[in-house]
Amino acid sequence: MVTHPRRLKIALIGLGRLGAIRARILAFQQPRIELVAACDTKPGSGEWAAANLPPSVKFFADPEDCMNNSGAEAVLISTATATHAPLICRALDLGLHVMSEKPISVDIITTEQVRAKAAANPHLKFLVPFCRRYDDSYRAAKLLVENGALGEIHAVETTCLDQQDPSGFFVTFSAQSGGIFVDMGVHDIDIGRYFLDVKSGFTNPRKQVNRVIAMGQQAVYNDLAKYGDLRQRMGSG
Repeated sequence: MVTHPRRLKIALIGLGRLGAIRARILAFQQPRIELVAACDTKPGSGEWAAANLPPSVKFFADPEDCMNNSGAEAVLISTATATHAPLICRALDLGLHVMSEKPISVDIITTEQVRAKAAANPHLKFLVPFCRRYDDSYRAAKLLVENGALGEIHAVETTCLDQQDPSGFFVTFSAQSGGIFVDMGVHDIDIGRYFLDVKSGFTNPRKQVNRVIAMGQQAVYNDLAKYGDLRQRMGSG
């Protein structure tokens, strides 16, 4: 008798730029996941879901309705940054496991409130995944650090680039994303911690992260100035 692993029932909230990609992955490329629902408040999202997802996937235009009535055991939150925290907290209150796009929030106080909510529900899984930890090139670099091939690490320097975007999305997204340092800088912070493995301590206990430097400029998209954002950045610590 052939037995099949139980599939986790997931609802996806957010069918935007990345949400649409994730919807297809969950629906067609993850044999241990059953996408039971997709949700987005934007007009036309229901039509997109009907045309691109299996008919078994229910569409909801309201996140509250989706979390209460989709039959999901877990939610994947892929919405605008400002909505992450309230959706995470609501899902946890409803007894749902949560995976959310980063960052949790654009401010520390709200982020700590979400962390406290997750800690108060230890029976539920809460994950903010950082994709670079699963990239082969970053894992190869991590191995070089761990086996001592690079010697003792004194500094980590990162640079991040993105494609030019003539559509204007790059600028409008900045209005609610927290800007390039919050929205993308969290990747650099995380990968620095990943390479240094700060949770396990340093060989030399005095070698802690003691300084972080970040720089950026507005070189092409001058409209970013009204959001206090930048186009290019680099950081070291």
